[in-house]
Amino acid sequence: MKSDFLFGVNVIGNVSSNIGLGVLSRGVVSLLLEKGVPLAIYDQDPGMGRGKHDLSFGRYMVESVDQLTHDVNLLVLPPPMLVQFLLDHGSHLLRPECMNVAYCLWELPALSAAMKGALECCDAIVAPSQYIRYMCETHLSQVMMVSAKVLLTMPDGIQPARRSFGLPEDKIIFICSFEPHSDSTRKNPFAVIDAFRRGLVENRRAHLVIKLNNARTGGRVHPVVDALMERCKGDPRIQLLTDPFDYRQALSLYASCDVFVSLHRSEGLGLGLMESMALGKPVIGTAWSGNMTFMNHANSCLVGYELIPVNSTRNVYTRHKFDARVVWANPSIADAAAWMKKLVDSPGLRAHVGAKAKHDMAQYQQTAKEASFVDELRTIWTNRDFLNSGREPGGSYDMLMEAIKSDKAMARSLARQYSRNGKALLAQGERDKARELFRTGFRLNPGYFKNNARLIRSYVKF
Repeated sequence: MKSDFLFGVNVIGNVSSNIGLGVLSRGVVSLLLEKGVPLAIYDQDPGMGRGKHDLSFGRYMVESVDQLTHDVNLLVLPPPMLVQFLLDHGSHLLRPECMNVAYCLWELPALSAAMKGALECCDAIVAPSQYIRYMCETHLSQVMMVSAKVLLTMPDGIQPARRSFGLPEDKIIFICSFEPHSDSTRKNPFAVIDAFRRGLVENRRAHLVIKLNNARTGGRVHPVVDALMERCKGDPRIQLLTDPFDYRQALSLYASCDVFVSLHRSEGLGLGLMESMALGKPVIGTAWSGNMTFMNHANSCLVGYELIPVNSTRNVYTRHKFDARVVWANPSIADAAAWMKKLVDSPGLRAHVGAKAKHDMAQYQQTAKEASFVDELRTIWTNRDFLNSGREPGGSYDMLMEAIKSDKAMARSLARQYSRNGKALLAQGERDKARELFRTGFRLNPGYFKNNARLIRSYVKF
């Protein structure tokens, strides 16, 4: 058996980013350090200026995957990102002596062939919600499943500050917050606007705030901003906030409001809902998907739904990648409107639900601090020499490649990406790096390269 002292973990993810994945990754790092686990971090940049915002764990970070020193890799990445990361770094990660663990964050109840292949290259899956665990258990074979509760690393002393955010002092304020790049169709903020207008027609005591995280990236405003402004036109009670906030400011904004609203179609977890409950706020939320791990009818204001086919325009959620029957929830506007009206009219109910939410989230957090998933991973690591006899340890790069090739849409998309990046590297004189990208892209989709004469000539030069 492997000696216990050899259990050290490389955390791979958007650790320093200002997105939900960053908050979750930092929570994971905090738990590992609290358990005394030797640690190294590869901080993957999510792009669009969203990385390098929180460097509190900078002393553990390395510059490249090759510098990671431990044999256990904990990849805090959604399945689409996991596919490409393993494809790019499989030669280092998918070695027999490594144990690869996917901390799985995914919103749909289905996986594409490429995502399934990437997850089955891992030795274990950590599932931060019951929804994610069930999805993995019903789609994956020969991968150990471990449940985890999510630690919120919220700073102390979060206080309301309505004036600093330009919010009215004398209103009942509802807030909806989302990251546009996470897909506005899935996050569904337009339904919140519709419910607010339906339930609180001309009610001047009510106010709605819609906060967009990373509304402007690369100097450009996300298109959903204009669409939201058009939908809100003519209603001075609805306020859009698009300025960038750090984590403390975002939490202070939640604390400044009375009710958090999420009429999502699907959530892998629901971080904003968790944070608002921890702050003692009543939460109106769709009664479906990952948030139901910590929400119930006693501590939340749950909204009914109808299951409908997934209809996102964002590439990673498009139906052609999955079984045609894949669905998500369409929340009831009527239910949400009724909750909004009730909470405006009943301050006692707001206080009661908020207090119950805070109590239950405090209990959840107490359990999260135990980090039992770390103990389970340590045991899997210790025992893996005499277990896993039916599968190749560390997964297989060839197995991953075949899974991606069977997912024609993913293979074509990655081949295009590798060709673009390869050309850029050639222009910079990085011939060796370009060669590797061309080779990988060619393996994924030879037809794309054969039909691109200019690119194939560049490839043949090597």
